[in-house]
Amino acid sequence: MKINVKVIVAFRELYGKIVTFITIDSNTILEASAIEERLYFFFDEIIMSEEGL
Repeated sequence: MKINVKVIVAFRELYGKIVTFITIDSNTILEASAIEERLYFFFDEIIMSEEGL
């Protein structure tokens, strides 16, 4: 497996500056409210990860 060094560096530079990472596939189409609706779950401090299908 080849690891993209640029991606690793980018994540390290963002460490401590952001709270949430949102990752999607290149062929993903989102509804206008999709991200807002999924972030709702993070208001519970117990939740560390959430997946939307």
